[in-house]
Amino acid sequence: MPTATVAGYLALLPIRKMPKAIDKRFVEYLLELTDGVTGRIIDVLRRAATHSLTLRSKTMGLEELQQVGARLPTIINQRA
Repeated sequence: MPTATVAGYLALLPIRKMPKAIDKRFVEYLLELTDGVTGRIIDVLRRAATHSLTLRSKTMGLEELQQVGARLPTIINQRA
Protein backbone atom coordinates (compact mmCIF):
# COMPACT_ATOMS: atom_id res chain seq x y z
CA MET A 1 0.00 0.00 0.00
CA PRO A 2 1.60 3.25 -1.07
CA THR A 3 2.17 6.04 1.43
CA ALA A 4 -0.05 8.34 -0.66
CA THR A 5 -3.01 5.96 -0.23
CA VAL A 6 -2.62 5.94 3.56
CA ALA A 7 -2.19 9.71 3.61
CA GLY A 8 -5.31 10.03 1.44
CA TYR A 9 -7.40 8.02 3.91
CA LEU A 10 -5.98 9.99 6.82
CA ALA A 11 -7.08 13.17 5.06
CA LEU A 12 -10.66 12.05 5.69
CA LEU A 13 -10.11 11.86 9.44
CA PRO A 14 -10.38 14.85 11.81
CA ILE A 15 -6.71 14.87 12.73
CA ARG A 16 -3.71 16.97 11.77
CA LYS A 17 -1.50 15.14 9.38
CA MET A 18 2.20 14.89 10.02
CA PRO A 19 3.56 14.34 6.49
CA LYS A 20 6.98 13.32 7.73
CA ALA A 21 5.38 10.85 10.17
CA ILE A 22 3.53 9.01 7.39
CA ASP A 23 6.62 7.43 5.94
CA LYS A 24 7.84 4.01 4.90
CA ARG A 25 8.19 2.83 8.53
CA PHE A 26 4.60 3.88 9.27
CA VAL A 27 3.23 2.01 6.25
CA GLU A 28 5.39 -1.08 6.88
CA TYR A 29 4.24 -1.25 10.51
CA LEU A 30 0.62 -0.77 9.45
CA LEU A 31 0.90 -3.64 6.96
CA GLU A 32 2.58 -5.82 9.58
CA LEU A 33 -0.28 -5.21 12.01
CA THR A 34 -3.03 -5.83 9.48
CA ASP A 35 -1.58 -8.40 7.08
CA GLY A 36 -2.48 -5.91 4.35
CA VAL A 37 -6.23 -6.52 4.75
CA THR A 38 -7.99 -3.30 3.72
CA GLY A 39 -10.73 -3.52 6.35
CA ARG A 40 -8.15 -4.03 9.10
CA ILE A 41 -6.03 -1.17 7.79
CA ILE A 42 -8.98 1.20 7.94
CA ASP A 43 -9.94 -0.10 11.39
CA VAL A 44 -6.43 0.41 12.77
CA LEU A 45 -6.14 3.90 11.27
CA ARG A 46 -9.52 4.88 12.73
CA ARG A 47 -8.54 3.49 16.13
CA ALA A 48 -5.23 5.37 16.04
CA ALA A 49 -7.03 8.59 15.09
CA THR A 50 -9.58 8.07 17.88
CA HIS A 51 -6.76 7.42 20.34
CA SER A 52 -5.05 10.61 19.23
CA LEU A 53 -8.26 12.62 19.61
CA THR A 54 -8.86 11.11 23.06
CA LEU A 55 -5.45 12.42 24.11
CA ARG A 56 -6.35 15.77 22.50
CA SER A 57 -3.20 15.73 20.43
CA LYS A 58 -5.00 15.61 17.04
CA THR A 59 -1.84 14.34 15.36
CA MET A 60 -1.12 11.01 13.75
CA GLY A 61 2.19 9.27 13.45
CA LEU A 62 4.04 6.05 14.13
CA GLU A 63 3.74 6.50 17.90
CA GLU A 64 -0.07 6.56 17.79
CA LEU A 65 -0.06 3.55 15.50
CA GLN A 66 2.23 1.64 17.86
CA GLN A 67 -0.03 2.38 20.82
CA VAL A 68 -2.99 0.91 18.96
CA GLY A 69 -0.83 -1.96 17.68
CA ALA A 70 0.00 -2.98 21.23
CA ARG A 71 -3.69 -3.81 21.69
CA LEU A 72 -4.28 -5.25 18.23
CA PRO A 73 -4.42 -8.99 19.11
CA THR A 74 -7.29 -8.18 21.47
CA ILE A 75 -9.06 -6.22 18.72
CA ILE A 76 -8.74 -9.07 16.21
CA ASN A 77 -9.95 -11.68 18.71
CA GLN A 78 -13.05 -9.62 19.43
CA ARG A 79 -14.02 -9.76 15.75
CA ALA A 80 -13.82 -13.55 15.47
